[in-house]
Amino acid sequence: GTDLTFRFITFNLGEDFGDLNVFGWGVRHSISQYLKELPVDIALGVYNQSFKVGDIVSANAWLISAQASKRVMLFTFYGGLGYENTKLDLEYTNEEEDVDIAFNLTGQNSIRFTAGITFNFGPAKLNVDYNLASQSVLSVGLGVGIGE
Repeated sequence: GTDLTFRFITFNLGEDFGDLNVFGWGVRHSISQYLKELPVDIALGVYNQSFKVGDIVSANAWLISAQASKRVMLFTFYGGLGYENTKLDLEYTNEEEDVDIAFNLTGQNSIRFTAGITFNFGPAKLNVDYNLASQSVLSVGLGVGIGE
């Protein structure tokens, strides 16, 4: 009833930039396992992603979400509501002009609604979903379900 997600990438971009580091984690827990009479599966999740390039760029994003899904034969219909928070800090020195440059950005997204469908072909999965937010996104994915 609990999914844990981790991602990590690091490599050196050279002496001008330093190391690129990406680290993310997420936890999603099934609520419907405690409420058997619900007609859909419900889960709550918390996710974090950080991105750094040396001492120049630092970005951090959070998502807190509630998700629901229902499998009907070969299809899984799903949707969710989430709260997002994103921040980016950038700071560097333009050595040619000897000027320090720094700025901070905060993402415009705060509430996101997702609706999608997964086509289940045995272990093969094809999903399509749409995220409605200040920056809306249509995504398509292909995956493999292990142990299905």
